[in-house]
Amino acid sequence: MQLAAGVLLGFVPALRATELPPDVLLLVFLPVLLYWESVTTSLRAIRRDLRGIILTGTLLVVVTAWAVAALAHALGLPWGPAWVLGAAVAPTDATAVGVVSRLLPQRNVTLLRAESLINDGTALVVYSLAVGVTAGSEHLSAAT
Repeated sequence: MQLAAGVLLGFVPALRATELPPDVLLLVFLPVLLYWESVTTSLRAIRRDLRGIILTGTLLVVVTAWAVAALAHALGLPWGPAWVLGAAVAPTDATAVGVVSRLLPQRNVTLLRAESLINDGTALVVYSLAVGVTAGSEHLSAAT
């Protein structure tokens, strides 16, 4: 229903020129989407599987972002925008876990829910670094 409403609102001429500041997305919409997953995930189960959750929520997101960036660069996109694209598509969708939760064992559902909460933060860090480097406001260098 949200997708259909968004498509219909896109056809309203007055709304086409409307732009939302990026902070609105990060401060209003993202917390609302993640709130329910954070409330319904067991803290005890998160503590039990913390190592796997941290590894999949951070390392896997960075590797996925790199793979997408490398593919996009191989297709002709410069490295900066390629990393922005990779960071945008790397994290899994937290709300998608709820859809498949009935099909999986409870332990796997807990792992996926907790991982999806952490990977959004990781992807936001990679995304902000990629945008900063691409825009020229940030510079990355190897530590010496």
